[in-house]
Amino acid sequence: MGSEQRSILSSLGQPVHGRSIEVEIFDHGPERVKVKGVIVDLRKQGFVPTGGDLQASGIIHHMLLEAVVRRSDLMLESLEPLQPIVAFEASEATGGESCRDIAWRLRDLVGRPLDRSFSKWLQAGFGGPLGCSHLLTLAHFLGSTTPQALALDSAAFSGDSGFREKGERIFKRSLVLDGFELVDPARLRVVSVLNDIHMRPESRVQGLLDRLAFQREIRCRSDIGMPSMAFETLEAEQRKRRAPVSAGWEDLTPVLSSLRGVGAMQGLSHRVLDLFAEQPERQSLQDVLLSVGPALIQCLGSMAGRMAESQSGDAVAPISALGGMNNSCYLWRVGGPSLQHRDEEMKSFDAES
Repeated sequence: MGSEQRSILSSLGQPVHGRSIEVEIFDHGPERVKVKGVIVDLRKQGFVPTGGDLQASGIIHHMLLEAVVRRSDLMLESLEPLQPIVAFEASEATGGESCRDIAWRLRDLVGRPLDRSFSKWLQAGFGGPLGCSHLLTLAHFLGSTTPQALALDSAAFSGDSGFREKGERIFKRSLVLDGFELVDPARLRVVSVLNDIHMRPESRVQGLLDRLAFQREIRCRSDIGMPSMAFETLEAEQRKRRAPVSAGWEDLTPVLSSLRGVGAMQGLSHRVLDLFAEQPERQSLQDVLLSVGPALIQCLGSMAGRMAESQSGDAVAPISALGGMNNSCYLWRVGGPSLQHRDEEMKSFDAES
């Protein structure tokens, strides 16, 4: 992989990309909650020439969703997207288009419940060239997390014991995925850590730690073959805590044995959903696994930058033409400005070669 692999980080793997996804749920008055979701992508090395410019390391995506959900039937009453940092700002290279142009489509989901059909409606109305792949990932995560959190809260606190002030935080889920480039160039490692925190109502709290009603932690390590993109190693463990008692770690690796050899990007969703269809208690683990593929795509973008760093002059041209897959999102739709720009760069390079 080059001399940089024999660095101080070589024994651990070279960090290439990190993704953080968070969902927080707050009381929002009688029978309603406010749900806030955030996704942040952090490129940890180098740069990637794309879209007519150099996308450097640092925060490359920062996107948010804010929703109001009715408790009784999980009805989505409002949904507002916000995209402070996007991959493509409007420019000459994008024909004046931006990643933000399509976010309004998410509002079409208002009036639908966050039930098992939500993901299908979300994919149909905002998937592929109809939307933004990062907001799509966040919306899926929000749609899965919210029912789990509200069911947990209803089971633990009801009636007067469940009273909360408006704006009081009920639940927070965070999922952090980190990609590592290993010394072995045939593998890439993704480490995922999920943390659920369920809050006890403030009216029932005496000491600070009394706020903790329940905690779930899941740690997952996946080694992915290159270029097959299939899981070669897949390990996971889980720990639950109901204050003040903390259980030990439960080995979840045997549950995942059937996913070894499965592609981490193509076909994984169906296999995971089928695997856990009759195991609702494993839905949190399901959410972790479904997030690996989208994070892996970002890791590959960071690794592509390695190729650009080792080249110069005209040799960089095909690297600068790298980007999203056809129809992976609105800006990478067939006929869209990003693909047109990439095609032009490739034709230019072929002609010079």
